[in-house]
Amino acid sequence: MIIISGILSYSGISAKARAMGGKLLKKEQYEQLASCASVGEAVGYLRQFSEYEPLLRDFDEHDSHRGMIEATLMGSLYNDYNRLYSFARGEQRAFLDFYFLHYEAAYLKGCLRKVISGQSIQEDQAYRSAFFARHSHLDTDAIENSTTVDELIDALKNTPFYHPLDAIRHTEEPSLFDYEGSLDVYYFSYIWKQKDKLLKGKERQIIADSYGRRIDLLNIQWLMRAKKNYRMTAPELYAMVVPSYYHLKPDDITAIVEAPTYEEARLLIVNGYYGQKYADDFAEIRFVEKMYTELVEHIFELAGRKNPYSVAPLNALLYRKEHEIARITSIIEGIRYGIPTAKLMKYAVTQ
Repeated sequence: MIIISGILSYSGISAKARAMGGKLLKKEQYEQLASCASVGEAVGYLRQFSEYEPLLRDFDEHDSHRGMIEATLMGSLYNDYNRLYSFARGEQRAFLDFYFLHYEAAYLKGCLRKVISGQSIQEDQAYRSAFFARHSHLDTDAIENSTTVDELIDALKNTPFYHPLDAIRHTEEPSLFDYEGSLDVYYFSYIWKQKDKLLKGKERQIIADSYGRRIDLLNIQWLMRAKKNYRMTAPELYAMVVPSYYHLKPDDITAIVEAPTYEEARLLIVNGYYGQKYADDFAEIRFVEKMYTELVEHIFELAGRKNPYSVAPLNALLYRKEHEIARITSIIEGIRYGIPTAKLMKYAVTQ
């Protein structure tokens, strides 16, 4: 009876998610996009797709930069979220509500980057404004009128983001890296805790498995990138870690952090749970961001296929769509700088 109830409650939104997923770009379409000779040609190619045509109809590719392109394309992700939200009920809507925190954290990262670099926050926000007006409780007017980091953080009082950012600004010489890291740690810690409060039974189990693996892989990504590219102390490395553990246990984190060299840390990961589970991906940890994105996408897609009448397909669709936009943006930026098609496909698109 419970199974039948689940099927009935999810039949509409699951069908909607499948239909929307069917409109995501295929590998051959990425190849066609990457083979475009100019930004104008690439934008023209994207106008062939119903998900992007309304957003790009009046887009001036000659007066745009990477941020403008990405902000415009993000309108399609916001549209997808709104479509799912209009179909959602009960636990489905509860899941989408706490998923939305991800968009708020990403928005605040962008605002911090602009304030720190002396840019206007209000630039590139047109499509986001209507979306946030519907779903967010942030005072975006106060945020976007900020000209300093202190003003921005003060605009977040009485929101869940205030305390993690306020704690960072009272440290010695905080950097953008520190602020962004605090938002990531807060967001994933929040998701890990809220899943137990907002979801029950199978739904909670699905999200625990999907996000448990995602958090583990994110911690691996951050630690490996830091050990390879930066000279960070052990306390600095521990501060980066999302303190939520699934298959990567606290002892595993300690061993990776305390490993004297990058190579020793890499071998610990290769010989651990994820290195054995995803041996081909971990055989050569070179492009950790791309590896993380592809593995999480695979994990979310698999969960969606195994559990079609649950929140898993919604989670998979939103993740895949966001990274489709990131790939498109990277390809268009590569075209702008004359990067060959094969190289664009290698670095920007899942093989």
